[in-house]
Amino acid sequence: MLSPSDAVIKQIAESASNDQAQPSEFQHGVDIRPYARTVLASFGSRASPYRDLALRQISSKDGIGTGAAQVLAATDPAALPRVVELFKSTLSTVPSGSAIPSQRKSGFTNWRGRSTSPAMQVALNLVGFMK
Repeated sequence: MLSPSDAVIKQIAESASNDQAQPSEFQHGVDIRPYARTVLASFGSRASPYRDLALRQISSKDGIGTGAAQVLAATDPAALPRVVELFKSTLSTVPSGSAIPSQRKSGFTNWRGRSTSPAMQVALNLVGFMK
């Protein structure tokens, strides 16, 4: 597998960290920043220049926050406790024995009504693979 150049990583990071929604060219109304953060996180330590921004934006409220968790996990293995705590605190809102809800009213979803759980699982996996 070819490794992207620093210029390509920088372009992905600029989309991922932009304050304004980055519209998809393929899906009307879809902000690609959460996806860009997942891709950025996949570069591991090469995403380190964006660690501080991720640290400020980590949350479970939406794809921006869970994408930040992925970048933080990929660039700082010491972040595992913070990512785990975020995941646990979010899961604690789900009644025992219940399925993880996928409706916006649960507070456990991103702006498109999708569960943020998979994004946090990616973050935990990234930390696990860094060891």
